[in-house]
Amino acid sequence: MLYDQISNPAASYPNSMNSYLATDAANKNKTTFSADDFTVPTGETWDIDFIDVLGKINTYAATPDVDTVNVFIYAESDTAAMPGATIVYSASNITSLDYKGDGDFLLNLPTTATLTEGTYWLCVQAVRDHSTDDYWAWEAQETGANGAAFFYKNPELGFYYNAPDWTSGETLVSYWASHDLSFAFYGPRLSDDLALMSVDAPISGPSMGMEDVTITIENPGLNDQTGFDVRYQIDGGGWVTENVGTLNVVSGTTETYTFTAQADLTGVQEYIFDFEIVLAADQNTSNNSSSIIVENFGEYYLFTQFDSISTCGGGFADAGGPAGSWTAPMSDTCTIYPVGENTRTRLIFNEFDNGWGQFYIYDGPDANSQIIDLTPDNVNTVYAYDVTI
Repeated sequence: MLYDQISNPAASYPNSMNSYLATDAANKNKTTFSADDFTVPTGETWDIDFIDVLGKINTYAATPDVDTVNVFIYAESDTAAMPGATIVYSASNITSLDYKGDGDFLLNLPTTATLTEGTYWLCVQAVRDHSTDDYWAWEAQETGANGAAFFYKNPELGFYYNAPDWTSGETLVSYWASHDLSFAFYGPRLSDDLALMSVDAPISGPSMGMEDVTITIENPGLNDQTGFDVRYQIDGGGWVTENVGTLNVVSGTTETYTFTAQADLTGVQEYIFDFEIVLAADQNTSNNSSSIIVENFGEYYLFTQFDSISTCGGGFADAGGPAGSWTAPMSDTCTIYPVGENTRTRLIFNEFDNGWGQFYIYDGPDANSQIIDLTPDNVNTVYAYDVTI
């Protein structure tokens, strides 16, 4: 692997950006381009033969799968951290790809992209008949931006973002400043190479206990792989090591593995997980590990369905619960107050995950009181995206 920013796809909505060529005349104005930056280090030359990409599709469309892709690599602009006018590599209507489902694919470039030191911008664009295929969106990373935030353009303004030319994702949605797009580069394929593609479970949530631990393993190498070890540790403790047994990861495909040993996440706190794949013959160990943080939020309280809160820690959710949907129209108010005179209640909100709708906090006994200024950019209403306070 030459470069990797694919291991931690974003979970919070919106977590992807459209990037596709609409081939049907009625929807040509929906043609979009998304691009993200990467840097070839000083003194190095990269020969890129394969690009691994995570995406999103509308699974309800008639023919949603991806079978044709365009690739453009731009030199960085001389005046700003953004795609420049010079295209240093391009390939159109590429059909040599291993499609993994759900919009993800491993792309085999028709010719090697050779890049010397410097900063570049990658644009991957699916080719779609929008009337039958609908959109393809490039999945985002939630690990903090490598370099600049990604850029986007929709020249004929077929979507609601006003971006006829290259526009920073940070300008479109403020918290995208810390987001990248999900891709990885590979040179000529090695004989033996496994990669830890993603950690699928556990994920942060309420009332956690003994939780399953699941990872996705990718095989970018030429040889099928089986009988290797995988392991995880929590907060730097002892490793939990298991052999995958008869699980066979065929060349160019992915497989999921769920550990027999569950993780004890009963404490209301954050947990740091480290993961590793252990393959003795692996010729590239740089893609064998990953780390995530999982938080047990404690008990969730549903608006209008509780009388008192007697424990510290937890979360609030609408009547549908943290994993369910709310029914429109719905408007609930919850008043939080201390148990008696001359006492105080301190609230620390770690995260707002609205999904849709609006959320307000008022400093007083009712909704006529002053709205508390919640966010760093002085927005009193938290709209449908995560804001960490």
